[in-house]
Amino acid sequence: MESFLFWLWSVSGVFSGYQVISSNNPIMSVFWLILAFLNAAFLLLLLGLEFLPILFCIVYGGAIGIMFLFVVMLLNIKL
Repeated sequence: MESFLFWLWSVSGVFSGYQVISSNNPIMSVFWLILAFLNAAFLLLLLGLEFLPILFCIVYGGAIGIMFLFVVMLLNIKL
């Protein structure tokens, strides 16, 4: 079961990382970036670490990802 979860989150992390750089919409790119951070946190949780996944979710997903999202939304980019 752990092997399946590892591969699931690894493939999901690689896919979301690819979508960050290939997305045409910058807002969707930030959403994919937050998903990549969460996938990294789940992989660390699967390894048995407890503090680093919580730190990843709070610092990267919660603070930096949301800050990027607000900055991109405030830029008023016309598609």
